[in-house]
Amino acid sequence: MRYIGAVGKDDRSLPRRRGPKRRRRRRFSKRSLSLLGVVVALLVGEGVVRVAGLDSWLLEPLVGVQSVQPATHRISEDPELVYELRPDLICGCPPCSGPRDCRPSFRTNALGFRDRPRSLAKPSGGVRIICLGGSNTLGSQVGDQETWPARLQAELRAQTGRDVEVWNAGCNAYMNRQKVAVGHRLLDEAEPDLFLFQLFNTGRRLRLEGVDMENQTAASPGILRENLYWAPGEDDGMAWRIWRSSALLRGSWIAVNLGMGRLTPSWFTAELTLRAEHANARALETFVEAVGDRAGLAFLVPPMAEGTEPIEGKDWPRIELRADEQPFGDEGLHEHPPPEVYRWY
Repeated sequence: MRYIGAVGKDDRSLPRRRGPKRRRRRRFSKRSLSLLGVVVALLVGEGVVRVAGLDSWLLEPLVGVQSVQPATHRISEDPELVYELRPDLICGCPPCSGPRDCRPSFRTNALGFRDRPRSLAKPSGGVRIICLGGSNTLGSQVGDQETWPARLQAELRAQTGRDVEVWNAGCNAYMNRQKVAVGHRLLDEAEPDLFLFQLFNTGRRLRLEGVDMENQTAASPGILRENLYWAPGEDDGMAWRIWRSSALLRGSWIAVNLGMGRLTPSWFTAELTLRAEHANARALETFVEAVGDRAGLAFLVPPMAEGTEPIEGKDWPRIELRADEQPFGDEGLHEHPPPEVYRWY
């Protein structure tokens, strides 16, 4: 018969059962280590993305570039404009992007417009016309006195004998919402008699070539939402603050958008462009309401006749330079035409 002895307190040969408190402490310890590991990984990832600037680097292919004479522009303090012409600029010969010869001058005034010196205070008895537009208004490939606003001023002064001012407030690749931003400022500050609003460019606003993407988005945060799907905006409160403070979060979501853009480029571009055009149209309607009876407003449609959708069906005054009337062939339809075409304008 086998004898089974009593187990004493000092008998360590049998396994001990762990109590519920010890098991909970062990589970808590494992979870804490896992959570700590996740936090450390996120912090390391945030540091790597921030130091390397990966979020800005990933964003660059998604945002269009304004590359015409970038040295004559700078980042704007107005986030709506994104960029603007440098004030008080004198260039003996601007860089050319086409086969034509360089023109003799590219000059901006203290207000940052390609124009002669202007004062915000309007002369007594004078007439002031302000031209809002993109590179076609700016006259990227012609001299200062060969742009259509400069020629219009000379023609009106010759015909009327009056002190007519025609300001050139055009800027390369400006979309309607950017032209509107300039118009709102000048409506309050310059007391214009008439705005000539030139239509052509459509879509999302562009970034300025040669400018660091981080600096560009810091100056114009709306560029992020305009070029990304489901990104928060400044009016989204806490979501926006978290988004702006986390380079890792931005970089991850930008990478997702970059993948979508490569997998479905047509859909990706079309949807974002459509959304931008809605914003452009809303801005234009707001501008028309703001101008009201304070000044005249007419829309100039160049021979290229693109970008007219926001004014279709509206009773807003328009001046059409019809393609079938211009005698210059393809040159007359060019966005940056030669001087003789501007003379015809």
